[in-house]
Amino acid sequence: MLLRLVAFLFVLTLVARAVLPPKATDYAGKVVAVNEQAITVQGKIGTRVFQIYPGTIYGKGGRQKLADFKPGSPVIVVFSELTGVVKAENIRTEEPPKPKPPKKPNGKKPNSKKK
Repeated sequence: MLLRLVAFLFVLTLVARAVLPPKATDYAGKVVAVNEQAITVQGKIGTRVFQIYPGTIYGKGGRQKLADFKPGSPVIVVFSELTGVVKAENIRTEEPPKPKPPKKPNGKKPNSKKK
């Protein structure tokens, strides 16, 4: 009985891995090279090559094109990796930092001259 249980759990772990979609993650860096099949990005931990496929999205909501990414431009690549193939799911430019809101006065009214 114990042997059957162990065999069942082993098979279950194999099936669970096959059913789960690949884990998406991201990689930031600068474009080294780009063409219709792949984009190469130099990041903090090295250079990575990401395969481009017909479902790759460029920019947030698809607002950019592959031609927008040139060598030297900073990018973030959201990718998935399955059986050694690294697919670019989304390629976008890094977002600029949000501007800080203007400082509010300390409750004092600005000096105004009355006439």
